[in-house]
Amino acid sequence: DLPSRGGGAAPRVAERADLERVVEGWLDGHAYKALDAWYGNVRLVVYAMPSTQTEEGIQHPLSVNLGGLVRLDGYSLATNEVAAGDILQLNLFWEAINVIPRRYKVFTHVVDEAGRLVGQRDAEPCGGTRFTDTWREGERISDRYGLPILPGTAPGEYLIEVGMYNPEDGQRLPVVEGGQAAGDHVILQKVHIVRPAAPPPLAALDMRQRRLVKGDNIQLLGFSFGKLGAGPEPLPALRPGDVAELVLFWQAVRTPPSDLQVVVRVVDGRGRVWLESVAPPVGGRYPLSLWQPQEIVRDPLHLALPGDLQPGRYRLFVSWQGQTPASTAALLHFMVQ
Repeated sequence: DLPSRGGGAAPRVAERADLERVVEGWLDGHAYKALDAWYGNVRLVVYAMPSTQTEEGIQHPLSVNLGGLVRLDGYSLATNEVAAGDILQLNLFWEAINVIPRRYKVFTHVVDEAGRLVGQRDAEPCGGTRFTDTWREGERISDRYGLPILPGTAPGEYLIEVGMYNPEDGQRLPVVEGGQAAGDHVILQKVHIVRPAAPPPLAALDMRQRRLVKGDNIQLLGFSFGKLGAGPEPLPALRPGDVAELVLFWQAVRTPPSDLQVVVRVVDGRGRVWLESVAPPVGGRYPLSLWQPQEIVRDPLHLALPGDLQPGRYRLFVSWQGQTPASTAALLHFMVQ
């Protein structure tokens, strides 16, 4: 970590540390940047070193046009298997096919079949050192990304998707493949996420509120809740028709029964149920028969609030059935405007 750009002696320390970016420049060219963030006046940068000796060239050739500005010529992947909590190492190969008038960010996502994020790295190319508006027509760019996989992600198959967007308005560049419009992102391939050697510490989870609710077979450790895409808030204000994201964090006490179901309800002050979701944990994508004692599993749910939901205060309940006795918890109150 390096001290920040401002405040007292911090800049002088940063300059003494790596004024010419020798260390960071070498890492940008040889490792996979997974995090670059400021915490107060401290900058934290996390890299993953190549886990295996991989070829520098394109492993998987492509020819995908993004907005008539850039072509994705292909990609390389260090491995198609990664443990939850680890970093997936991806190298993208771009070619400028036109003059690029502005800076674009690259998004690299790992998602389940419903598009729910379990890993993400959004950044300007080459660790933020090669802005797209400096690319020359015909220039080829090798661009490395480390995608941190969220701790607790359930084992299974997921998809890697990539693309570019304007950071000022979030507008993605349209994708054309084989002469046909193909949406606003490129699906590269499937990747298999496996169980880590040991459960993650609670502090490593993206769990905003701890709430231990014990059960016979599984227990709830806590949750996060907020408007989808806006980040969790302690008491988020939502609107009718919004999609909220609820992330539950389970821990197996023993292997759960195969018929266990999780019930989520949104209830108003009069006890009327406005929304109910009933499904096995993780939507059944990770069979309960495979859960091991002490294993922690992250369970994201997207809740589409009814369009006729009335303004007011609502409660969110979660229960799980299929064990004796059933367990129920009132997680939080939230406001609808």
